[in-house]
Amino acid sequence: MARPEKPVDWNILDKLIEAQCPVEEIAGIFHMGTSTLRKKVVEKFEISFEHYSKDLYCKGRANLRLKQYQKAMEGNISMLLRLGDVYLGQTRVNEINVNESTEEKLDILISEIQEIRSENNSLNKAESSNNND
Repeated sequence: MARPEKPVDWNILDKLIEAQCPVEEIAGIFHMGTSTLRKKVVEKFEISFEHYSKDLYCKGRANLRLKQYQKAMEGNISMLLRLGDVYLGQTRVNEINVNESTEEKLDILISEIQEIRSENNSLNKAESSNNND
C-alpha cells in the first residue's frame, strides 16, 4: 500500500519562504523531506524550488527592510541607530563599564606609570649632570 499523499499549503509555503525559512525547515513543517518538497514544487510549477523561491526570498527581505525603515521614520531610536550603522556607516563607540574594581586597577596603573616617569626623569637629570662634568 502506498503512503498517503502529503499536502502542501502553497500560501503557507510562500509565507515561509518570505520569512527566510530554509528549505529544510519548510519541508519539516510539512512533514516531508526536502527532496519531496522540491519534487512537489517542480510538479506544480514546472520550475525548481530554487527558481520558485528566489523572488519570494527577495520579497521577504524587501518587506523586512521596509518595515525597519518605517519604524525608524516613526522615531524608533534603536532602529534609527541600527539603520545608521548598516547604511550610513555610523558606528557607535561602545561604552566602557567601569566598576570599583576596574577603577582601582586603573589607579594602580596610573601610579606605576607616574613612578616610572619620575625614575626616568631622575635618571635623565643624573645623566645630564654627568655629561656636564
